[in-house]
Amino acid sequence: MFEQGWATRDPEAMGLPGTLLDAPVNTLLSTMSYAAAGLSYLEWTRYRAAAELHTRLVLPHEMSDHRLMDATTHCAARISAVLSISQGAGEGIVTRAVALRDRLPRVAECLRDGLIAPKHIHTIIGRTDLVDGTTYAREVDTEIAAALQRRGSWSDTRMRDMIDRIVYRHDPDAVRERRVLAEKNRSFWIDAGPDGMAYLGATMTAEKAVVLAAAVQELAGRVCRKDPRSTGARSSDALFALATRTAYECQCDDPDCSAPGWTGEDGLLTSVIVHVVTDTTTIADSTTT
Repeated sequence: MFEQGWATRDPEAMGLPGTLLDAPVNTLLSTMSYAAAGLSYLEWTRYRAAAELHTRLVLPHEMSDHRLMDATTHCAARISAVLSISQGAGEGIVTRAVALRDRLPRVAECLRDGLIAPKHIHTIIGRTDLVDGTTYAREVDTEIAAALQRRGSWSDTRMRDMIDRIVYRHDPDAVRERRVLAEKNRSFWIDAGPDGMAYLGATMTAEKAVVLAAAVQELAGRVCRKDPRSTGARSSDALFALATRTAYECQCDDPDCSAPGWTGEDGLLTSVIVHVVTDTTTIADSTTT
């Protein structure tokens, strides 16, 4: 059906300008907006197709746990093959497609209408996992969709906070439980990067991240103004020094440099102030940590 690809199709037939050469600025901007909405529509179409595959290939086996797992794996494998992606990525598409179909149909309509970007779907589904199967799941879906229809941009933080507020209104324990699960699933990873570099990452509680970031920033700042490294490079070196307890020094060429650096032995005098907003009930509850 699409053997020749999108590039062979008439742009004007899809509502796009035939050429952008010498196009007015407003035309360029509106084209970008229209294309972004088109990406959302195409992603909705992809999820809709994946959900239909799930209906045909997986649901007939839902009465058997063993067959259901095999059917789900098989469905994801077929998607992975046609999209040239990994098995895990294919399973993720199936999972999100089912969530949009069964738990978040109104949110799916927002994706269809270009009100949100495809990347937002990951956040919305992840933040509503614990409402799946509850009596208020549809209400959460409706309220999130209503919020998405308001004017304004959606940063990752604003999107997350909006969803959490809606879920919290229906079930405060669900928000707390998700945080408990998130802490339980904290992790550490390292990935190979280009040109002999690597990527290092970890998940931890926000409080620990604040403490670690403060320590890294404090140590990274123990150099003089002549240090040639960027802030990011100094922070990277400071993190390595903290983890290995090795010396951290200024890398300027001044033999009389008086920057304190760090020997790797003495403690860092880093102080962190954590502001807590709570109510008296939570403070008085001896079981709350």
